[in-house]
Amino acid sequence: DNAKSGQRSYYELTIKKLSRCPQFGFATSGLETSELTPGNGVGDNAKSWAVDGVRCQKWHAGNGEEYGAKWSAGDVIGLAWDGVKRAI
Repeated sequence: DNAKSGQRSYYELTIKKLSRCPQFGFATSGLETSELTPGNGVGDNAKSWAVDGVRCQKWHAGNGEEYGAKWSAGDVIGLAWDGVKRAI
């Protein structure tokens, strides 16, 4: 459970190809896979946080906020989780 309070995590991913709404992030162990449906993924509920480099937004509980720069194929994206602040 990388999103536990008080823990910090970091990972990197390489963008191979962009989809329409790519959201990458972190979720608590309380997130049920049944809650993840087309159009409803990480960042779209209160148990997860995400970033989206196509729409340049960060997401939590379905609310987007302007964040970051546009991604392109070949970009390496670093994602950090701060469990104290409960934020990416």
